[in-house]
Amino acid sequence: VGQANMILSVILLLLAFLVDKKQLHIGTILNPIFSGISTDFVMRFISTPDHIMQQILQSTLGVGMIGIGIGIYTSVNFGKGTYDALVFGIASRFGIPLFLMRMIFDAGMLAAGFFMGGTIGISTIFAVLCLGKIISVTYEKSRQYELKILCIN
Repeated sequence: VGQANMILSVILLLLAFLVDKKQLHIGTILNPIFSGISTDFVMRFISTPDHIMQQILQSTLGVGMIGIGIGIYTSVNFGKGTYDALVFGIASRFGIPLFLMRMIFDAGMLAAGFFMGGTIGISTIFAVLCLGKIISVTYEKSRQYELKILCIN
């Protein structure tokens, strides 16, 4: 999973470069390396719970933590991951709300995965529907907080 993520990141990096170079920085290069390695590492230890309530809790917490994490790390202008750089760049260039652009991209990736033989679960659909809004809200709040700390606002 992690190695496939790194390969896809190279392709997305080229697309993000063409769309909006301002989204790219050193973090854009470091993100796929560290997320690929950490994904492969963590996947060894995480299993699917047996009970439905535990599965719902795990999915909800996972989507929430991912969304908040992406919202915070993208707000500091250290460089977005390639997927996020492409989403932010297109949203910015065409004036599309970030949450909607993220939902469109995630739905497209879900469809691509399905057509390549992947399975779609409730948690996957939940992530497509919710991640964009969580990222968008967290990004805006983090930017406001950052500006207050730096006395820019």
